[in-house]
Amino acid sequence: MQIREYNPATDNTGLHRCVEVLQDFEREMLPSMPAGADISAAYVEDIFDQCRKYDGTVLVAIEQNCVVGYTTIYRRMVSDELEDGDQEYAYIGDLVVLDQCRGKGYGRQLMQVAESIAREAGAHILRIGVLTDNTPAVALYQSLAFRPLSMQLEKDLT
Repeated sequence: MQIREYNPATDNTGLHRCVEVLQDFEREMLPSMPAGADISAAYVEDIFDQCRKYDGTVLVAIEQNCVVGYTTIYRRMVSDELEDGDQEYAYIGDLVVLDQCRGKGYGRQLMQVAESIAREAGAHILRIGVLTDNTPAVALYQSLAFRPLSMQLEKDLT
């Protein structure tokens, strides 16, 4: 088991696969979302755009020389919501571990390395978003001392 920064020469295919898996998993909870294969190229491009904008890093989990998970950590974000003021925070954009590697501690290790990066950058607050129906992720984040911050509610009008 290894957690390290993304290497474009060796990790691109694995990162795309993880993005597809994450999107398709979330799509089970929100069927209106597009399929992972339909957006993975644009999504990965967006990840790296966000990394440039917010001093971000992509971390990958490696098992037997294969990417089996990833997370993104953006070191310097400021809310665009007026009521939040100029409070700067670090943000974890994604976290996914492939099915065959879940339960082995990869998610926890990815989160711990991301938190360490945020601390080293001087962040005082670390945030992460999660779909409320993703109970395993909510449980992991709460076990790492995250607490609920806000909630958006949705109503299907069809």
